[in-house]
Amino acid sequence: MSTEPTVSASDHASQQPSRHRLKRGDLVHVRPGARHPIYPDLPMGGWTGTIERVQRHREYKHRRYWVHFLPSTTERLHPIYLDREERDNDVGYQPWDNWVAEELLEPGEAPPETIEHPSLSAWAQQAGEEQVRTLFGLSREDEYPSCDDDTARVWKDFLSQHLPLPRRLRVSEPYNSDDEELLLRRILGPNEVPSEVDDRPHGLYAEVSVDGEIEVVRLEHVLLFDDDPYETLLCDYAHWYEVVHGHDDSWADDEGMSPAEFEQIFRLGLRAAWKAHFGRLPGASDMELAKSLADQIKNPDAGRIFDRADEPVIEQPEEVKIVEPIRAGPRVGRNDPCPCGSGKKYKKCCLRGQ
Repeated sequence: MSTEPTVSASDHASQQPSRHRLKRGDLVHVRPGARHPIYPDLPMGGWTGTIERVQRHREYKHRRYWVHFLPSTTERLHPIYLDREERDNDVGYQPWDNWVAEELLEPGEAPPETIEHPSLSAWAQQAGEEQVRTLFGLSREDEYPSCDDDTARVWKDFLSQHLPLPRRLRVSEPYNSDDEELLLRRILGPNEVPSEVDDRPHGLYAEVSVDGEIEVVRLEHVLLFDDDPYETLLCDYAHWYEVVHGHDDSWADDEGMSPAEFEQIFRLGLRAAWKAHFGRLPGASDMELAKSLADQIKNPDAGRIFDRADEPVIEQPEEVKIVEPIRAGPRVGRNDPCPCGSGKKYKKCCLRGQ
């Protein structure tokens, strides 16, 4: 009776092909079945691009790559990708580029025919400006309709038709879903909002259940979870509201950032800014110096950090690449540029990974 030769775990591991460690400049493609990191209802399989930046999570050793996708891919994509990027970000960003997790990438170029295309309901085929113009029957030359009872009713009818309720919320002003259970129960139209809630002219409000208690908040401050395909409906409404009323980030004024949140944002922003400015990551002494400077900015009454004439001077290379805008301040709003330097809004970039 013959027996199969035994293979130890170490022997088995040595027989497996080692995974290619991706690096800057590599040509890569996205694995089949992968979903878009910002819009998980959209596929991303078969996209080809080049790696421009590498980021690693120090604690969990996870890597992700900032990939610049090539025209051979982007020219073949459904318009919904660009519609959503233009809706959610300001001018000056690269619409197709994104952070992609290491496990979703493979080296080399993928054939164009492997690009996966979205299968979407009719209401999700458009976003942002296109969605607003379709909803109100506008041409390219027409201005957005103002916010009044009539336009609010149009939005309520549209959302009520396509947005199943109740739905779990990720965040809503001024609540934090990490601490409280939030549910969007009902959308309130004209004449349905209690007069004591707000005396300013606004569009729609949301009836939100907070740990079982009912509260009323403005609908443009409501966000569904990242993997909820219906989030795009609320983003379209918020886009219209911001265009009509101007940018409003009043949610950020309620409370200051906790020390842990400040430390996380500060380190993320500083590392990205330092790498872009000096071509290397900051060392321990650099981090300590920058932290001291930030503390002085936050507490100007504490006095100067350096009292000597020979204050430390940091030399920089002759050629310096500066990425704008980068925020390393004590507060990063959801609609501010992401401190990682991607050029996208914080809520559509690194905030999603927290």
